[in-house]
Parts: sequence; structure tokens; C-alpha cells
Amino acid sequence: MHPQYTEMSSSGSSFEDERQDKEDTPGSPQQQLTIHAWRFPTAASLVIVLLTLNAIGLGFIFASVTSYRRNGHGACQGRETHLSTEFQSFPTLSEELVKYTGGLAFTAPGKMYRTGIEGLPRYVGEASDEVDDNWELLVDVQPVNITREEALQSGGEFYYFPGTDIAQIEVSFTHMLHCLNFVRRAVYWKHYWPKGISELDQIHTGGKKTTASMSCDNTSNATSISRLSMSSGQKKRAAPT
Repeated sequence: MHPQYTEMSSSGSSFEDERQDKEDTPGSPQQQLTIHAWRFPTAASLVIVLLTLNAIGLGFIFASVTSYRRNGHGACQGRETHLSTEFQSFPTLSEELVKYTGGLAFTAPGKMYRTGIEGLPRYVGEASDEVDDNWELLVDVQPVNITREEALQSGGEFYYFPGTDIAQIEVSFTHMLHCLNFVRRAVYWKHYWPKGISELDQIHTGGKKTTASMSCDNTSNATSISRLSMSSGQKKRAAPT
């Protein structure tokens, strides 16, 4: 009986080993189930990790671009506000609403002509004393003196006249109109400088060969002179648009 028991034990052990070998055999249903159960959660986790990293990367790029634009970079970027050269409007400043009229139109044959309203001041057209006087009246805004206290209220940095608490400011738009008037005169340079442009005016326009780009805009319209180049006594190119 004892040898038979030993044989049965040996036989039973062999059966268990054989079953274990079958379970460990590559491609067996048990191992395939184990492999698939491992692969699916791993793939899902990998996708989640990649999506998370992608979201973090996009967020970082967006934050960087936003910071870059806020620092005044980029183009059509918009203007950064609260600069030291900008003033807050004081209650004592008054405003006057002015309507600008005029433009260009075409006849049926295609000839261009200037439009306008009779009786209003004329600022464009052939050079004349009337046009010059209108421009002088328009841009005749003298610099304004302000006290140190007023300067501190504006938050800007100022140069004070030696030994005083007086600084001087100028409305930037009037300076732009002054420059625009100079460009207008340059278009009719034969009238204003029949003997050639002076050395002082050359310096005023930035040099003997000047390329000026100006934009004068408000809430209702925009007028730009894209390029105007001139040299001493000779107009190179004038292309108003």
C-alpha cells in the first residue's frame, strides 16, 4: 500500500506540474488574459499622461504669448497703456468736436477730383495763402507750462527748468499735425522751396532722403500718406493713399 500511495502522490504532483506548465505556456488563454489586462490600463494611462503634458505645454505657450504681448511686443499688438509719457485727462481740459469733410471721387470717364463742403476751411489742394493760414491756425498750440505738483499727479518723468518747479508739456497730436503739414508742403515743394530745400528743413525731415510714414486717424476715418521721399530740391516719389 505504501508504494502505491507514493506512486499516487508522485502522479498527483506530476499532474499539478503539468497544469502549471500549460498555464505558463505562451499563447495560452490564461496568459493572453493576463497580457490584455495589463496592456489596456497601461495604454489608457499613457494617453492620459500625453494629453496632460500637451495641455500643460499649450498653457505655457499661451501664458508666454500673453506676457510677451503685454510687454508691448508683437505687432498689431495694440498699445501698452500707463506709460510714463502718457497723461491722464484732467477735469480742466476741454474738448471740441470737429467734423472733417472731404475726400476723393471719380467722374464717369474715370478722372479723379476732390470733394468737400463749401464754406468749410480748406486744408488740402494746391498751395495757397488760404490753405497755409488754415493750417497755421490748426496747429498753433503752444507748449504749456505745468507745476511740479501737476507733474507728480500725472505720474510722468519731467525735465524742470533749472532753479524752478516748472516743466513744459506739448499735446502730441498737435505735433503730429505739424509734421503732417510739413509733408503736405513737401508735396508742393516747388511752391515752398523753389530754390531747393534748406539745410534746416533737411534736418527737420530727418535727412536729405526722407521716407515718411504717417497715419492720422480718429473714430470716424483714417487718412494715411504711405510714403513720400524727397531729396534736396527734387521730389523723388509721392504716393498718397
